[in-house]
Amino acid sequence: MRVRHLFTAVMTVLAVSPAYALGSHQIGVQAGLSVPTGDFSDAANAGYNVGAEYRYVLDRFGVGAEAKYNAWNGSNDLNAAAESLYGSGSKYSFSAWQTDVFGIVSMPMAGVPKVLPYLRAGLGVYGPGTKLEIPGTSTTESNSEFGMLFGAGFDFSMSSSMKLGVGATYHRVKDSEADFFSTEVRMLFPIKAGHD
Repeated sequence: MRVRHLFTAVMTVLAVSPAYALGSHQIGVQAGLSVPTGDFSDAANAGYNVGAEYRYVLDRFGVGAEAKYNAWNGSNDLNAAAESLYGSGSKYSFSAWQTDVFGIVSMPMAGVPKVLPYLRAGLGVYGPGTKLEIPGTSTTESNSEFGMLFGAGFDFSMSSSMKLGVGATYHRVKDSEADFFSTEVRMLFPIKAGHD
């Protein structure tokens, strides 16, 4: 809920700004790898993420929001322990929904106008979950946690109507051991806001 209020406030400020008409909306889809870190890396193997993203960009600065799903299989050691406890075929898996808002700053490179490096940071709500599958049944536990993200990447202008991007992001989930590092490949579709 706090993330929704924060995003609404940011977009309201932009909407009443005289410079609003000079920016652009960008919507896109993304997918990549999600790699557990810290204690979580003992329990889970590298997995994947898929999601959708929105940005409002004004010159070098922007704000955005995204919704993503991350998934991991249990590590070999953890699943071996599950089989010893619950029988052959038993296994663990993990997941985390995330919804977040972020600020982004671009750093244009002289002489390379179509390549745009960026840094970003944001706040979000994460829903880490654990699933134990035993032959014939399964149990799932999940909760909701507040978290932070920090990332960097590059956007490549392919045309006036499409950008490709690559990025890497670290996610710190409060009161959870499910911290992880993600990489993303995205397609963004800019839509000009307002008129010149």
